[in-house]
Amino acid sequence: MTRDHPLGPLVAELAADLREVVLPHLGRDEGRAHFGDGAGGDVTFAIDERAEARMEAFLAERAPDVAFYSEDRGLVVPGGEPRWVLVVDPIDGTRPALAGLESACVSVAAAPFGGEPRMADVEVGCVVEIKSGQRFLAIRGGGVDPAPRLSAETSAERMLWTYGFRGRPVVPTAIVLAELLDGSSVAGGTFDLGSATYDMTRLVTGQLDAYVEPGPRMIDEVDWVRDVDATSAPLGEILGPTTERWLTLITCGGPFDPRTGEYQSRTIVRAKLAESDPR
Repeated sequence: MTRDHPLGPLVAELAADLREVVLPHLGRDEGRAHFGDGAGGDVTFAIDERAEARMEAFLAERAPDVAFYSEDRGLVVPGGEPRWVLVVDPIDGTRPALAGLESACVSVAAAPFGGEPRMADVEVGCVVEIKSGQRFLAIRGGGVDPAPRLSAETSAERMLWTYGFRGRPVVPTAIVLAELLDGSSVAGGTFDLGSATYDMTRLVTGQLDAYVEPGPRMIDEVDWVRDVDATSAPLGEILGPTTERWLTLITCGGPFDPRTGEYQSRTIVRAKLAESDPR
């Protein structure tokens, strides 16, 4: 299948190479050392830096005319006019990798160079589980290898599904997910596995029924979070008209009063709505 696209072999071989570099360091204490912050804003751990350095060396040798973007290095453009850009996460799931868990993957995607690549621009994608070596390779218009075994579950109450909280404001995210969490936590199951690519490939294997990630589409920034008394909340400020597009989330907070069956306060979250992108 890798021969079905000119970037297929490069993408698959880079993912496999990075997996071999990272595998011996899963769960080892020295990998937890901090190397500063990456271009994407996340902490760069020692295990990340090892993988990023290998990625740079591999591409300098094998594909010096291909641009690449990674969370730690940002966008790196070679001289000339590159035709392709690789979007690489050498360890998607660094924290599970630090703990030696299974939910850590290498992720490599290829798109035509120019502008800001989006999902609709990706032509080749490869995910490799670091611990097991299981590979998932997709080529636009050519399907996925291995072939998907999608779940047939249709009940939200019985579904096994995953989401992610890292890097997300916990309270507003929990409020958005609350109905799904409460509705499926007994008859089904909910998981935060620490790796988006591991989450998504569980849909391919049929192990999970859904992956829910509201963060990017839900908010651009949280303006404020506050607790107010349930009996004297400033309703005009909370629910009144605004001059901008805001999302206001309201949930119960504070101590529970068993005599009234009510919580004594309300938690209010005010967030600016992000602009949606049809791609």
